[in-house]
Amino acid sequence: AIAVKNMASQIDSIQAGGGGSGSGDLESVLDGTVTSISSDATAIRTYAFRGCDELVSVNFPEALSIGSNAFYMTQKLSSVNFPKVTEVGGSAFYKCPSLVSAIFPSALSLDSSVFYECEALATVSFPLLTNMEMNGFRGCSALTSANFPHLTEIGNHGFYDCALLSETSFPEVLTIGTYAFNMCDNLVTVNFPKATRIENSSFRQCAKLEVADFGALTYIASSAFSTSRLLHTLILRTETVCTLSSVSGIGATAIAGGNGYVYVPDSLVEQYKAATNWANYADQIKPLSEYQEETA
Repeated sequence: AIAVKNMASQIDSIQAGGGGSGSGDLESVLDGTVTSISSDATAIRTYAFRGCDELVSVNFPEALSIGSNAFYMTQKLSSVNFPKVTEVGGSAFYKCPSLVSAIFPSALSLDSSVFYECEALATVSFPLLTNMEMNGFRGCSALTSANFPHLTEIGNHGFYDCALLSETSFPEVLTIGTYAFNMCDNLVTVNFPKATRIENSSFRQCAKLEVADFGALTYIASSAFSTSRLLHTLILRTETVCTLSSVSGIGATAIAGGNGYVYVPDSLVEQYKAATNWANYADQIKPLSEYQEETA
């Protein structure tokens, strides 16, 4: 009850859902009498609704920020409305198993583990988001698409084990953290036009990944694509040789097995074939013009 009482100065009204009385008694959120909340509060404090297991929907049209762990493991929460929130604190919706959509039209940043293992989360919209810390959508096993038009950095384990994720759009991302897409088993193609770095195991064990296209990549860390066994096409469009920090970067892929190719700018083919670690895959390095001809 303490967590909810701490919100008293910031919640103006409670509207009852289900069989609730709508009396405005904050304690009724905890005992399940009220399952729906509407408020003009501008901030939601840390742990505000933790333990409110009967809470189903919340509407905060004026809120600008959500504190860490605010809805931590709120078991029945399925509908949320935060049109003005710009900052979401760490673990704010951690393991909310009934949450099906997260639409935050004004959010600019997500702290760590915000939607960690929200297993029913299928729809997300963050049109203005620029920063996402580690574990942002880790274990969101129902998520099928991710469209983040302004995101510049994907934190470590950002989409780890999003098993159904098949469509992605990250036109502004510059860095991809460790294990960011590890075990995203339904990814077939990925395209990152501005990414410059792929960290350790970013696309490791992506069971269906076949094609990866990068417009500005300069660094591939160890095990970046390791054991993504169907990966047969890696496209590197940068006009300088991309560093491959270890042969494991593309280890245990179709390319490593001699059944795929790395396509690079025509003028860099020989440099790639002689470069550290790339030399191990010299026979699999082809000019980009050949790829363009094959797909024409």
